[in-house]
Amino acid sequence: MHQKVLLLHRLQHVSRLVGCFILCVTTAILTDWLLRWPMVVRLALLSAGLLAAIHALRVVIRRCWIQHPSLTSTTLRVERVEPQLRESLASAMEFEHRAAPGSLEARVVEQVSMTLHGIRIERHLRSTRAIAWVGATFALMLAVAGWIRHEPHGSWIGLRRTLTPWTMDRWLPRVVLENAWQSPAVARGAQIPYSVKVLRGDAPDLRVRARCTTWSEMGSRDEREIELIRQPDGSFERPIAADGSRMSIQALAADGETDPIEVKVVTAPSIASGSIEITPPTYAASGRPTIRSDW
Repeated sequence: MHQKVLLLHRLQHVSRLVGCFILCVTTAILTDWLLRWPMVVRLALLSAGLLAAIHALRVVIRRCWIQHPSLTSTTLRVERVEPQLRESLASAMEFEHRAAPGSLEARVVEQVSMTLHGIRIERHLRSTRAIAWVGATFALMLAVAGWIRHEPHGSWIGLRRTLTPWTMDRWLPRVVLENAWQSPAVARGAQIPYSVKVLRGDAPDLRVRARCTTWSEMGSRDEREIELIRQPDGSFERPIAADGSRMSIQALAADGETDPIEVKVVTAPSIASGSIEITPPTYAASGRPTIRSDW
């Protein structure tokens, strides 16, 4: 009986500790997925979580293995719920553990043993709370396992961001953009027909911006953002004037962004000089001179 009480007591506290740990980690991952916490906030949450986990572990160890229910307390509780054993079970347990019990003590032990065989003392065990905590913890473990199986990549990103916040793992963006314009070089002063397509996460109120970084021939750097205009086909466009010696253009929307496009800005070719010569055909050469012109 006492061993079963200890087992239920430890099972309840250990399952509660494991369940609370799984619930806290899952809540932290979901919150991070919604709010996209920066590394400083995640480090603070991890530090607070570690302190709370150490405190909870110390409490569980103290209650389950240091201050667990003793044999005497279990015996007294049984006496309170079993009238047939009242004021006799504790004495019998004490007599049984003596090195050389007397005849009267042996008779008490024998009488109590016969009484115990006639009753079902296990019915007084309160196992509902322990079973509830074990069931809740098992259900949480199944839910987490199903989530990992359904979203293996996202779940591992969340675990790494929560348990190792110093890593550079990033959530998959809710908005995915793709550059619809590419060109290695463009003439200075020309209009770049910059265009972006939204592959995922489009919404009527979505705003797409273009971050343009321009480097001059002297090495100075200028950065500006331009809001793109939604087109009837769902893309976003905006002409951008080419300037400087080179440019970098990147589209931004919500938490999505494209890879920067590196564009070399060159001087447009122009005609510096030219010449033309017009020679009439042989059958019409008489009386018609050859015309030459230079500029």
